[in-house]
Amino acid sequence: MTNVARETNGEWRVETEQGAIRCEHVVNAGGTYAKQVGAWTGLDVPTTSMTHHYLITDTVPEFLDLERELPVVRDDRQVSGYVRMEQKSGLIGIYEKADPNAIWLDGCPWEAEHELFDADYDRIMPWLENAMERMPVLAELGIKRVVHGAISHPPDGNPLIGPAPGLPNYWLNCGCQIGIGWGPGLTRELARWMVHGAPDINMRDFDPRRFGAFADADYQVTKAKEDYLLRHEIPFPHFNRPDGRPVKPSGLYERLKAKGAVFEEVYGWERPRWFATGGLEQRDYYSFKRPAWHGAVMNEVEAVRQRAGIMDISAFSKVEVSGPDAAAFVDRLIPNRLPKPGRIGLTHLLSDNGRIELETTVVRLADDRLYFTCAAFFEQRLIDFLTFRKRTDEVVTIDNRSDAWGGAGAERPAGPRHPRCVHRRAARKTRFPLARCA
Repeated sequence: MTNVARETNGEWRVETEQGAIRCEHVVNAGGTYAKQVGAWTGLDVPTTSMTHHYLITDTVPEFLDLERELPVVRDDRQVSGYVRMEQKSGLIGIYEKADPNAIWLDGCPWEAEHELFDADYDRIMPWLENAMERMPVLAELGIKRVVHGAISHPPDGNPLIGPAPGLPNYWLNCGCQIGIGWGPGLTRELARWMVHGAPDINMRDFDPRRFGAFADADYQVTKAKEDYLLRHEIPFPHFNRPDGRPVKPSGLYERLKAKGAVFEEVYGWERPRWFATGGLEQRDYYSFKRPAWHGAVMNEVEAVRQRAGIMDISAFSKVEVSGPDAAAFVDRLIPNRLPKPGRIGLTHLLSDNGRIELETTVVRLADDRLYFTCAAFFEQRLIDFLTFRKRTDEVVTIDNRSDAWGGAGAERPAGPRHPRCVHRRAARKTRFPLARCA
């Protein structure tokens, strides 16, 4: 394959050394080449190649008479990797917790098929020694093979499975670090997505549209290295990944930080997760039980419920649709009645087979001007939904205001006759852009 281009009739033209192929859909399953394949169509595939070692020992005498395979042993603290049987030998895989090695930042060489590198023992030795101490049965054996190759790491470690942002009928199936474990299920859902318009399971965490322009080259490398180092850490709930941040602080970021905000990242934005009060340090606390910040969050909820609260909602996606045909265009897309000028409505955008693509709030700012706002995660999905469904004869302008506009929401106490969960009420507040960020 030498190029991929979209024809004027919407079909894709795939150039190969044996000639051109025209098709309705294209799937980029290029592995370490996925970024270069994506570049042919102007797509920046957010992956970085990181090198990883696994080592195979000589035959383990104690394994010879075993009639079953032993389970895989994973040691996140000492080995930072895994130990398992490989036929009658031992296999040790290491994700070292220092000096991760990114490679091919300018592109994977086209001739590098099944490329392997010399072992870097200095880099992995502390964890290899720990593995031998953890598994003494392997300690006196030789190493008969070392495999040191490249694996694609998206910024958050999850594979990129689904629609490519901004390109109709172009799909990604790459960034998969655990091919044998993830491949069958993920590709099954991708096939269902392509054929039926939606997968059968929730693919949100794998949707390539979860990254936007904020995920530039430096971000991709920084977060890939972070992901590599965290590959064998305990996966606590709400685990925060701080490297390379902040990327998109809102206009209120410094003020909220000074008030004790502990932030999380959502689509590049810094969003307050909770506020450190009552002697708690301004940092993350992790636990599989009730975390240390539970009481602080409880106090926040009670304060808003009993008095009032203001929220920074700059992280919400903000898209403006305007033009002479804007009202008819939006009315055609939403299942609800179109709000009247000055009114607001909560609605869903549906796929062709009636499944929910996303939930959004629509504000009718004027007869010919409407404003969409939804979760930050769905920014690109919202833009694609609107753009792909705009007809050539419709005079409509679609403007992404997400980075240019900030937002704040005010919450008043629930009335005595209508007590509601503060989170549900907050989700239903009018989200007008109150100020533009500098």
